[in-house]
Amino acid sequence: MDIGHHQFEDPGLRLRWLAYLEFTHNPGVSEFSWDQLANYLPRDDKLFELVRCGVPHQLRPQIWPRLAGSLVLRQKVPLTYKELLRRTVESSAQSVARQIEKDVMRTMPQNGCFSSKNCTGVKRLRNILRCLAELFPEIGY
Repeated sequence: MDIGHHQFEDPGLRLRWLAYLEFTHNPGVSEFSWDQLANYLPRDDKLFELVRCGVPHQLRPQIWPRLAGSLVLRQKVPLTYKELLRRTVESSAQSVARQIEKDVMRTMPQNGCFSSKNCTGVKRLRNILRCLAELFPEIGY
């Protein structure tokens, strides 16, 4: 099984999604391209029907951000996650960093992703918590 293909996925559903996008949201007569598709998919009955049938695994990285509106939000917010993370490393307050470190190590220690200081889950959670503390200092950590 190749990585982008889910064994239980209906190939007909993928074709229905692509046909819907091409004929409903593709400006002009050109070949369909994700770059030409709007960052937000307007709601209509056909879209609701397709969502209820499921979004094919291969199309999810393109469809879900458009359905959730995250691409539109990303355009409005100039700060990216990577920039925020860099800023937290440069300016993270010691007391906040110490408290985050304690809490991260107490999070699901029986889970393999959180079992030691260098595990993937610990690193990712640490980064997210530092970013949230930096982004919302009025809330604190």
